[in-house]
Amino acid sequence: MPGFWYPTAIAAVTSVFLGLSGSLLIGATSSSGRANQQKHNQKHDAVFTARSSHSSVSAPSISAPSASTSALDSQSAEQLKQAQKLANQAVKAFRSARLEPKSSLTYTRRERDLWRAALQSLASVPQDSALHHQVAAKQRQYQQLLATAERKVAEADSAFLTQIIEDAGVQPDDAYITLCQIDNPLANAHSGPVKLLNPAHHSVTAKTQVKSQINSQQCRHHQGDELLASAASLIKLPIAIALIQKAAAQGIDLNQKIKIAPGNFTENAEGATLEVGNAYSLREIATQMIAHSDNIATNQLIDYVGRDRLASMLEEMGYVDTYAGHKLVGDLAMPEDPGDRGNQTTTNDLTAMLVNTYSLQAPGEQTLLHALQAQSDRELGYQALQGSGVQWLGEKTGQNDYVIGSALAMQVGQERYALTVAIDYSGDVQGVQEIVSGIANYLKKSDGLMVRR
Repeated sequence: MPGFWYPTAIAAVTSVFLGLSGSLLIGATSSSGRANQQKHNQKHDAVFTARSSHSSVSAPSISAPSASTSALDSQSAEQLKQAQKLANQAVKAFRSARLEPKSSLTYTRRERDLWRAALQSLASVPQDSALHHQVAAKQRQYQQLLATAERKVAEADSAFLTQIIEDAGVQPDDAYITLCQIDNPLANAHSGPVKLLNPAHHSVTAKTQVKSQINSQQCRHHQGDELLASAASLIKLPIAIALIQKAAAQGIDLNQKIKIAPGNFTENAEGATLEVGNAYSLREIATQMIAHSDNIATNQLIDYVGRDRLASMLEEMGYVDTYAGHKLVGDLAMPEDPGDRGNQTTTNDLTAMLVNTYSLQAPGEQTLLHALQAQSDRELGYQALQGSGVQWLGEKTGQNDYVIGSALAMQVGQERYALTVAIDYSGDVQGVQEIVSGIANYLKKSDGLMVRR
């Protein structure tokens, strides 16, 4: 199974809460360190380092409110105390998981739920409270520890994906999968982060939101946080999303026409119809890009949205592992100003994009849904679901010399799912098909992804 948990991380996290006597402490002066940067084709997880001094680690002291203390600060102090009580319980669950291996996952689920509850308690402290700086620091610390617990649970819950990959005759190291339930209120209630009090942490919060969503009860993944060898035409999905966001933010009518610049010409996919020099509506350009994988349409939209704006919008939405600024190039024709940085993405980001799109969270996303459903390349996900009793809802495929993959939506019974499957350095159509059908069959036989414990 993909690795998320290292003994060094466990020891480091525990040290934050242990005093000289070994008693459990939540020290106000202790802090979690930074997560290691993910590297392409390497299986790394966040390893938190804790720094604490034997002389400075101690339980936080919050004095009882005096008569002169404002009601706001009195209530804030109680919320902070409650959060620290829950945090202590989370650490106890963490230690129990180490001591009782057979019940480890049960304890880790409890730890995860306690960190969530602690964060909810902290979220009740108003920003204008005198304690908001202390609360913000604890939010950042608890978010890191919550992410670690969520990842360990997600790893255990995603073990079935490895078996499906192997049954398809694909090497697990070459496969990347993310599966999420699109609409499940119980899962969505826990998927978002608690907003940090400091607005400067906006991008971190957005990133945390997508990561938390993927590692919540509504998702499973196998190497979903690792970069694909290439984004191929899968990159057209985030470009379409960025266009829709730009139109919504600036009040742009998607029926507005723009001209296709001659400099954006390159060889195109079969069925693509846009021609340089002609004017088309933004809606038609986006639809052609998704439904017929039109490279010329893609290049024009990169220019229209702008590389810098594309990058900032994707980051603001939390898709920090996706870059979509390099124009697409055919066999011979190079477009003008193609870009000097290659496109990149992960199955986690792509699947989160599908979840948000099918949840209709922004105006104009109906256009994208129609384009996904009009997909002309139906060799991968669509073909895999034929005769399975699972309804195909839409898809975006991508393939080049470095990767083959599909990002699709499907309905199993009454539940909708977003699924992205990719295989590096392969043109293994059958492998993708068998993984998709294997996951569909798993969902039919199981009670879905939600773990109601």
